[in-house]
Amino acid sequence: MNTTATKKIALAALAAPVLSALAIGLAGAASADADPAAVDGAAPTAPTAADTIADLKDQGFRVTVNTTGATPLDQCSIISTRQDRHQHHGRTNDLVTVYVDAYCPPAA
Repeated sequence: MNTTATKKIALAALAAPVLSALAIGLAGAASADADPAAVDGAAPTAPTAADTIADLKDQGFRVTVNTTGATPLDQCSIISTRQDRHQHHGRTNDLVTVYVDAYCPPAA
């Protein structure tokens, strides 16, 4: 096996726990932001795109948002989040950018 393949395998093995921790962190943040009315039996509300983006920025990530329309992010919901790795002169960045896809309903 060549060194490039070995490096890619090692990087994938190291990235899996980081991505799992990010998913757990986002799930924890979502449950921490849950509507207190849910304790009384009311349906919980999901965090808005603005809440999730603020949480990611608070964790030190650079956030790139993909959405359509001009609806404010506090009225949008998250479709997905992902991180991409980029190599520059053989060095891989430290997963500092998170891409957020948000659904924003049409403005009324």
